[in-house]
Amino acid sequence: MYCKECGTQLPEGAMFCPNCGTGAASTAQDSTAGQRYAAGGPRTTPPPAAPVRHRHFPFGTIVAAVILAAAVWLLFSNHGVGPVSELKSVIFDQYDSVQPFGMAVKENMSSVKWSSEKRRNGSYDVTITGVDNMYGGLVEATFRVTHMGDAVYAVINRASVNGETCVGSTELTVVMLLLYGQLDEETLAGLMVWDSIW
Repeated sequence: MYCKECGTQLPEGAMFCPNCGTGAASTAQDSTAGQRYAAGGPRTTPPPAAPVRHRHFPFGTIVAAVILAAAVWLLFSNHGVGPVSELKSVIFDQYDSVQPFGMAVKENMSSVKWSSEKRRNGSYDVTITGVDNMYGGLVEATFRVTHMGDAVYAVINRASVNGETCVGSTELTVVMLLLYGQLDEETLAGLMVWDSIW
């Protein structure tokens, strides 16, 4: 009798193959069943094959990888501390408001989009685009956001309303009043008179 795994001849009465350790009893049973089948004896179905085990990626490893990726993303994304968030938290007190700029924009504009671009000197240009709720005009305003120590400073740099570029401090003030929802006909008329005097 021979081992079905390695082909080594098995000694009489051996329970295991001395070469590979495979059980000799199963080898003997398989051998006699094969001989009976070949001799025309009763046909027996071979024993079912052992189920094939597929190597699955452990669920815990996948969860750990997702958590690690999220932690790295949060670490390097400066989540919530970028120039857009800083501009949203600025309070422009010259417009008689104690409300952060981001809240004022949220209340007075719709379809708002914020974007930022870093400048070579370390400051940022933050651009806001949206439709003002008061007059329905498309407003685009760009602010220069700079840091001095722990303080954040922001000033409106350029703006346009319905594609018309706003130049000069009076027109930029009009845009700020529009963003704060404080622009009415009387204020607008007063600003235009002021601008004509200077």
